[in-house]
Amino acid sequence: MTYLDGEGGLLERDDECARVRSAIDDVRAGRGRLLVIEGAAGIGKTRMLAEAQEYAAGAGGSVVSARSSELEQDFAYGVVRQLFEPLLAAAGAELRDEFWAAPADQARDILESGMSQSPTGDFAVLHGLYWFTVNVTQHKPLVIVFDDLQWSDAPSLRYLAYLMPRIADMQVLVIAALRTGETAVDRELLQQVMASPATEVVRLHPLSPTATGELLRRALGTTPDAEFSEACFHASGGNPQLLRELASTVRSEGLAGTRTNAKEVADLGSRTVSRMVEVRMSRLPGEAATLARAVAVLGDLAELPTAASLAGSSEKVAARNVAALEQLEILQVEEQSGALGFVHPLVQKAVYESLDIAQRAIQHRRAAKLLQRAGADIERVAAHLLRVPPLGDSQTVAVLRDAAAQASSHGSPQTALTYLERALQEPGVTPEERAVLLRQAGMVAQLQDWRKAAAFLAQAYEQTTGSEDRAHLAERLGRALFMLGRNREAVSLYEQAISSLSDDAVDLRQRLQAGLINVSIADTQLHEIGDRLAARLWDEETTHGVGGRSLDALLGWHASLTVSASDAALSRTRRAVSEGVLLEQANGTEAFADAWWVLIAADEDEALSLLDSALADSHRRGTVAATAGAYCLRSLAWYRRGSLIEAESDGSRAMHLCDTAHLDVARPLTASFLADTYIELGRLDDAQRTLDWSDRSLPSATAAQCLWPEASRGKLLIAQGAVHSGIRVLLECGRRFEDQGWYNPGFLSWRTEAALALRALDRTDEARDLVAEDVCHARRWAAPWALGRALRVNGLLLAKGAGLEQLQASVDVLETSPARLELAKSLVEYGAALRRSGHRQAARPHLNRAVQLALQCGASSVAERARTELAVAGGGAPKATPMEVASLTPAERRVAELAAAGATNRQVAQKLFIAPKTVEVHLSAAYRKLGISTRARLADVLGTEAE
Repeated sequence: MTYLDGEGGLLERDDECARVRSAIDDVRAGRGRLLVIEGAAGIGKTRMLAEAQEYAAGAGGSVVSARSSELEQDFAYGVVRQLFEPLLAAAGAELRDEFWAAPADQARDILESGMSQSPTGDFAVLHGLYWFTVNVTQHKPLVIVFDDLQWSDAPSLRYLAYLMPRIADMQVLVIAALRTGETAVDRELLQQVMASPATEVVRLHPLSPTATGELLRRALGTTPDAEFSEACFHASGGNPQLLRELASTVRSEGLAGTRTNAKEVADLGSRTVSRMVEVRMSRLPGEAATLARAVAVLGDLAELPTAASLAGSSEKVAARNVAALEQLEILQVEEQSGALGFVHPLVQKAVYESLDIAQRAIQHRRAAKLLQRAGADIERVAAHLLRVPPLGDSQTVAVLRDAAAQASSHGSPQTALTYLERALQEPGVTPEERAVLLRQAGMVAQLQDWRKAAAFLAQAYEQTTGSEDRAHLAERLGRALFMLGRNREAVSLYEQAISSLSDDAVDLRQRLQAGLINVSIADTQLHEIGDRLAARLWDEETTHGVGGRSLDALLGWHASLTVSASDAALSRTRRAVSEGVLLEQANGTEAFADAWWVLIAADEDEALSLLDSALADSHRRGTVAATAGAYCLRSLAWYRRGSLIEAESDGSRAMHLCDTAHLDVARPLTASFLADTYIELGRLDDAQRTLDWSDRSLPSATAAQCLWPEASRGKLLIAQGAVHSGIRVLLECGRRFEDQGWYNPGFLSWRTEAALALRALDRTDEARDLVAEDVCHARRWAAPWALGRALRVNGLLLAKGAGLEQLQASVDVLETSPARLELAKSLVEYGAALRRSGHRQAARPHLNRAVQLALQCGASSVAERARTELAVAGGGAPKATPMEVASLTPAERRVAELAAAGATNRQVAQKLFIAPKTVEVHLSAAYRKLGISTRARLADVLGTEAE
């Protein structure tokens, strides 16, 4: 390895280089990670990246690199484009087709610049980029080198965040340099990336006095006196870049590295980098300095013709000046493309700041015009206009609107919003155009920032005439207010919009009515408004459009929670999800979520398959927010089935996406479902962390969804041994739940949990009263999960004969349901009760089966309890049963069935939205459990025929 400044290797970086080499060697074995080289400006991060690139290329990997820039933070996917555009350009047609194999093609418009013909949701773009990355690694590992991570544009950072949960199973290593003390464009997202278990941080420290002397020897070509070297060390603090700037300035000033010049060096070191650069540039003709400033305005990878035009010189003169600037170590030329850049971001910053504010604005405006005439990407043009003060230029508004449209079509709402906000600052925009801009900004902000969405939509609402146009805006604004917990305002807005509509706007009215029911019922202080409206609308005919289906969903949800008309509620919900209207037009909305929640609470078999369809839709064209909601609900569906590993996986994905999209409104339910899963798995610390995560961004104090994590907190306290505290939390939560008029244990089963804890404290009478009501409500709801639980706890509280009957009834109810873990629990209690009644032999089959079911669910505590009871009943240790499909987890079975049908590992991964390596893990587990060793036997064992 060579040191970029001359002879020898990197100084005092042996350990750090060893860690880089180790990471590169690991990725060749399929163990990916993010390696972050962290340190202050000038500490040597970029040179460490260069070492990594050289080693990775020599090790046989594909290496792509990019460097972020403060000036290009608003250029959507700018870093991703730097990474992969050269790779695509160098690939032949056949290889490019491999790279773009579906679903990677969902991100094709990002890297093959231009407006997307069919706008793609932000999550679908991320999923496409993930598969593009996977495709690139089909032949050899990929090393992504990413300089100045802190300045990454938000969409590129989101791509990295999307990789993080998957990267450990990929042949991908990301090596990124992160400058400390800088503010990222999305600080929370960067923190999420840094906190990932797949992230390893290497911190660089200043050089020692000895290393300082060696660096000076290399830079000056002679060994400096010790006093001179010491003065340089103190002046630079051992910072390699500052040392290099000192050395370059020493050479340009004609100073020797002698003891007598030590004080001169100390004076030089007290200057900033910008002053040292200024000193060196003062030795050049003015036209060379002008060119350097032009490149600073254009940013890294500036093309010589554009830089020459901006500097007002010919290309020939500009080329001569580039050579002079290279010699002074100010500019450097990219070897392959010939693009111009600076030797270090500190140098670029120094040159850029040598322009005053007015000069910068003039140059950025000129740069925008030059780039637009040259046919540059519209967002690259817009990036310069963001740094120009508003001057009432209609052309500026047009460019920014076009850039926003392109960013939106590329799934980058944050960038689109930045362009629209800047367009709104232009004076002279007509009222009509301003109303359109406000509406567009509000709609884009709904995918990124609900506070901004509410502000823009409120302004658009006030500036819009026409009842239907205002009603459409009211629907969006009402949802934004709901997301912010401003439910009273939303209620007033919805009521006003509904009253202003004509009689023939039926579907739009029903959309607004659905929104009104949602915001009022979801607020503990406003639910009576929703109760009255739901009762009034129950018998009205609904349309077949998204409004009618949304209203069906909200009415079905309300009736289900109140257990007022269970059969009718389910019928209404089934109608809501029929014909795919909500899936196609309302995926990610509250109506969509509430309908699927009802189906899960009712133990409907179709709930899981419908959620699979919703996730497939989100991966194909959806948003991060919609995908987070679908994963959250599917985690609940898995939990209810007892598939705890799958529930944990989906819940963790939902958490990750909530953080990525700043989706605070989804935190309470996501945290509750995942925490309940962790409690069943016996991972109480993880449950605690999950509930604490939910508390970081609490919605309104009156938000009804906060009841769910509160109930989970009560269960956790009991599991942790704080039984009295847990009971108090559950009883208070239950009181608030029922104050809403909600009684359905299929949605929140607080009574059974409290009753079991009361039983442990010998407060049996209180426990019986609670469970008796639960049994009553569960019978009215008639869903096996809720009824089976209630009957089981009731059986534990009743006398022997009656209790045994209730326990048997619990088993009978759950036998026909998908709730395998609840069945295992009921089998344990039924078997234990039989054993205590003297029927030890009759107890054994139930207990043996309970062990098997609990192990399949991943519930080790339930399995251990069943084993203990089985041993007391005189049964031996349950034996594993090879060739039994029931022993497979749901994830293993899904993978095995697709493989048996002829799907390749890659196709299975795409179908189930998992990494190809995860498919291999599930297949290996399936082979072991089924007692087979080849894929060919899967079809026979599973009873299917490969196609």
